[in-house]
Amino acid sequence: MIDVRPPSVVQVMSHHARLTPQKVAVVCAAEQRTWAQLIARSNQIANQLLALGLRRGDKVAALLNNSIELLEVMLGTIAAGCVTVPLSVLMAGDSLAAMIDNSEAKVLFASADTLEQVNPLRGSLRGLSPEHGFISVDTVTPGWITLAQWLAGSPT
Repeated sequence: MIDVRPPSVVQVMSHHARLTPQKVAVVCAAEQRTWAQLIARSNQIANQLLALGLRRGDKVAALLNNSIELLEVMLGTIAAGCVTVPLSVLMAGDSLAAMIDNSEAKVLFASADTLEQVNPLRGSLRGLSPEHGFISVDTVTPGWITLAQWLAGSPT
């Protein structure tokens, strides 16, 4: 029997990006990405996760509203062989801390809308590195690395 495995979602999207790189892939509010931009950013995220030493099956938490950045994080996490842990933006306090800790996430992505939910918990979160575990996708905030800084120099 021949073992034929279907391509992964990242493989399918990468193939589509090669065929139509300048076509719009995703739109969210006033923001959009072409296929080439979406795959390039997702690959950068994957490469950076791997550069941090994350391995297949490691968890990456995302406390993000529906956004292009959430899609990029999810695709990058999949491409790295890691698992995305989507967290509800409605959670806060001890419940949020328990979800993050129980997930064993190594990295947490958040946005300007959700940073304040995490800041009071930072000292109690066990698995996240203070140096590279807290990534803000859209704003400069003390104690957080911006996504742009985190990806600087990362190959696409």
